Amino acid sequence: ERPGTVIGPYRLLQQLGEGGMGIVFMAEQMEPIRRTVALKIIKPGMDSRQVLARFDAERQALALMDHPNIARVLDAGTTDTGRPFFVMELVKGIPITRYCDEHRLTIRQRLELLLPVCHALQHAHQKGLIHRDIKPTNVLVADFDERAVPKVIDFGVAKATAQRLTERTMFTELGQVVGTVEYMSPEQAKLNQLDVDTRSDIYSLGVLLYELLTGSTPIGRQRLRDAAFDEMLRIIREEDAPKPSTRLSSADTLPSVAASRGVEPIKLNRLVRGELDWIAMKCLEKDRDRRYATVNALAMDLARHLAGEPVLAGAPSRVYRLTKFVSRNKGAVFGATAFAALLCVSSVLATFGLIEQRRLRIDADHQRTLAEKSAIEATSQRDIAEAVSEFQLEMLNLADPDRGKGDKVTVFEAMTAASALLDKGDTPPLVEASVRINLASTFRQLGRVDLAEPNARRALELYGKHLAPEHKTIRTTRSHYGAILLDLGRVNEAADIFKQIADSDANADPIERTKNRHNLAVIYRNIGKFDLAEPLARQVLIDWRAASGEHARELRDALASLGAVLQNKGKLVEAESLAVEALALDRTTYPPGHVAIAEGLNNLAVTLVSQSRLAESEALFREALSINRAALPAGHPQIANSLGNMVNVMARLDRLDEASVFNAEALSIARSYFAAGSPNLALALHNHAGILLRLKRAADAIPFEEESLAIMRKSMPADHPNLAILLDSLGTMYAKVDRLDSAEAAYREAASIARARLPEGDLTRTQMIAALDACVAERAKRAATQPTTQPTTRREK
Repeated sequence: ERPGTVIGPYRLLQQLGEGGMGIVFMAEQMEPIRRTVALKIIKPGMDSRQVLARFDAERQALALMDHPNIARVLDAGTTDTGRPFFVMELVKGIPITRYCDEHRLTIRQRLELLLPVCHALQHAHQKGLIHRDIKPTNVLVADFDERAVPKVIDFGVAKATAQRLTERTMFTELGQVVGTVEYMSPEQAKLNQLDVDTRSDIYSLGVLLYELLTGSTPIGRQRLRDAAFDEMLRIIREEDAPKPSTRLSSADTLPSVAASRGVEPIKLNRLVRGELDWIAMKCLEKDRDRRYATVNALAMDLARHLAGEPVLAGAPSRVYRLTKFVSRNKGAVFGATAFAALLCVSSVLATFGLIEQRRLRIDADHQRTLAEKSAIEATSQRDIAEAVSEFQLEMLNLADPDRGKGDKVTVFEAMTAASALLDKGDTPPLVEASVRINLASTFRQLGRVDLAEPNARRALELYGKHLAPEHKTIRTTRSHYGAILLDLGRVNEAADIFKQIADSDANADPIERTKNRHNLAVIYRNIGKFDLAEPLARQVLIDWRAASGEHARELRDALASLGAVLQNKGKLVEAESLAVEALALDRTTYPPGHVAIAEGLNNLAVTLVSQSRLAESEALFREALSINRAALPAGHPQIANSLGNMVNVMARLDRLDEASVFNAEALSIARSYFAAGSPNLALALHNHAGILLRLKRAADAIPFEEESLAIMRKSMPADHPNLAILLDSLGTMYAKVDRLDSAEAAYREAASIARARLPEGDLTRTQMIAALDACVAERAKRAATQPTTQPTTRREK
């Protein structure tokens, strides 16, 4: 057949395409009406009796379909030589992926375009048809009345006749497979497809969704085409694809992919991460029982995502649904952190309600038995979790403007109210302990470590009275309390806590033991015992590298911890390498703008400062400060830390005006949020003193540096290297105001610590010793030039 050939009432006009199973022509229908159609002729060799019989049955089903997004089959028959042909609606469109890229459709617009495709397939499934070859070239998009309209083509054809897999696809018989390899479901990649059902199309739709999001199929095309036949089928059946957001974060083509979606690269991953990851991966489940049961269920989840409602593909938790509620009612809810506050309050109230309900349901004898065991029974984790979840919905509904609550409660007020409620003493012990540890965690996140400490201490006391000593909850709470003590600068107490935890390692699982070792390594680093910290930190890193990917947070903490130890030991090249790896992991694990990324940026920048690479460190510090300002409430202590870093690098770059501006804000936050003995306050004071010194105001700087040193002496061992830095700085200030005796004393103590704790050749050690030598020499010089006066005796006459 060629242009000009007449087949029945159809004249072939031009060839549109050719595949392994047939040739598609544009044709003109001459009677009974004139119109342009698409006519597909089956190639010789594809016209077996089995194929023709199946085609005849499917033609009857195709005739029943009537959907605006399905290319209609208009006619069918056989040529004079007995080969079947199909006549379909002519769709003058292009593949959906190409259309989206050429028109730079956003992620939202792509999803809106995919919805009618889902509806079309649902219609076909209801008519008893499985497409089995969903791919971009079978979903064409054309503009009608200035609106993009997708059309699904080749319905039924892939099932009745298709090309062989080695060429592309083939019809189904025992020992044969059907589908296009990149879009083929795992059950299609078997040599027996007798039980393939509609969920196979759902898998292929998932591949199409994945490609619309990322620009690539879950399993690379080239890899499948290069693989041997059996290996290709195994890959399709067994190997899981990375999440779309993961694929985007590691793609070299991210800039071009983002550009074709009308968004900046840094934002694309954030748009895809989360719900769209969940939806795509639910479609791509190897076990079809875990996929969406119907295409309509997939379409409804996509619609929910577009409407900002909870999707079923996510974890079916009430907490997740509550989070979606907050995102849809931002004006009614005072910030995301208010949710944490309400959660703590609701824990207490919901538990009270639960206990009262149970008491009403049981008889008096049972009540007496329950009273004897109330410390345990009233705090059943399952019951509390259910009650809290139900109450959370009600608490967040209180934020509905129609109910008059809205944003009238601050996080701190809610925390304080919850704490006061517990202080009344009528809460069941284990309930109180559970809520107090939540309060401690939230206070700590708000920077109020002084308020976190009593709550954590009380929780630990209650758990110690009502749980067995080896109970995991006690070890976990003790770990929280130790971290809070560290924040407060009470390093020796924190060390005792973590040693107790380490002593109970025999009752811990491997994951918990690794966490305990990490905490102990942090303690050793904080008290300056770097030789003890390093082997522990290295083992922790090895353990987390061997763990599964779900421990990405712990892995990046291990990288940061070992990097800090190595930096203290002067191993700067290895420390930088670990900091770079940790930051890369942060950028992969967290969405852009997450505070964890700011932490990684700070860690790397500090390492670069140690190498005097100030321009590079400044850029990293600025990015970290920008993230923290955007992600945290004004005046948060993490912002103060970022500002302090900027003060340090600006001062070293001799940009003192900028340093002064950053420093004023940092010190203000520190005075407001940190307790009087906090090491964070000491750091802010030290930075402020350093700026004053650089501004040639040494006399004004001395009180701030002395206050900083006094705080750090209480929270650190007497030979900690950080004390040497403060003493050296204070010695310089004394020398500037001509107090050489005080300067020499400070320099001498600093040099003594440096000799004992810093390695030979370390730059800081060398500078401290040189400062002492210079001060001693100056005092000797002045002593030598002082005029000597001889005492005179008065001779009596």
